[in-house]
Amino acid sequence: RQHMHIGKILKTAFILTTIIAAGAVMVNGYNDLMDEVVSVRNEVSFFRTQHVELRKRFILDKISQQESDSYGLIVGDSIIEGMNTLELSDIPVINGGIGGARTLDVSQMLASVTVDAKARFLIISVGVNDAVKTSGEIGEEEFEGFVEQLLFNAKRVADRVYISTIFPVEKGKPLGDQYFDQDRIDAINVILKKKSAEHGVSLIESNRAFDDFSGSYTTDGVHPTIEAYDVL
Repeated sequence: RQHMHIGKILKTAFILTTIIAAGAVMVNGYNDLMDEVVSVRNEVSFFRTQHVELRKRFILDKISQQESDSYGLIVGDSIIEGMNTLELSDIPVINGGIGGARTLDVSQMLASVTVDAKARFLIISVGVNDAVKTSGEIGEEEFEGFVEQLLFNAKRVADRVYISTIFPVEKGKPLGDQYFDQDRIDAINVILKKKSAEHGVSLIESNRAFDDFSGSYTTDGVHPTIEAYDVL
């Protein structure tokens, strides 16, 4: 009986050791997975930063080649970068869209434009990347400061300045409401409207552009279809 008792103890110890080992493997596997997630996020952040800086240089170089009042300029994020600006006006319109750009990125770029190359008009459409769910939320007061600086820099570049609100992201799409925070977008739009009025800047209410649009207006939740670009 004593031998049987010892056998049970050894069997129980073996089972517990196996469970603990399996748990350790699961924990290590989870940690490895989280390390991989962090690594991917860091890589995405690195490539976003690189793209933003390269596009800034390209756009600023393009602007520097223009004569004052001879061109139009539209700046923003990837929604603008993907836009065909060739037929927007009877003068050349420089596409100043920067994929991944946030409000501060566009403001900093405009601050680097030389005043002797002023545009005839400037359209600003930015802000959706400030509403990415995985990014740290910017406080309302801080974001208002970003918009203040953006409009100050914009008026250096052109006398006629327009700023657009952000249209809603679409639900159930990869870059729709699963990726962007619609409540934050709504809050940003309130700030954009408020600041445009305070600074005497014309407002383009893109957030209402698709109220009567039939069918899907984005390819992935945030980037417009060809038909939607026509509406914008």
